[in-house]
Amino acid sequence: MRSVNCTCVLTELDPNNYMIYYRRATVYLAMGKSKSAMPDLDVVLSLKPDFNAVCCFSCDLNIIIIIIIIIIIIIIIIIICMC
Repeated sequence: MRSVNCTCVLTELDPNNYMIYYRRATVYLAMGKSKSAMPDLDVVLSLKPDFNAVCCFSCDLNIIIIIIIIIIIIIIIIIICMC
């Protein structure tokens, strides 16, 4: 968690440096904390709209969320049919 705390200080010192937010978001994603990464990815896109790496992350996260929702719905349908 120390690296995340350090980036908080860096974002205060240089709030327009999109790479700080991007790197913190990748740390959050590596830790499995996608909800924490999303605000940083939004900041990156607002500071540098043409930064393609963020677009890929956002699309990938949305696809993963949709797949998880579909799996949950299928499981619920199977449980209901078994009753």
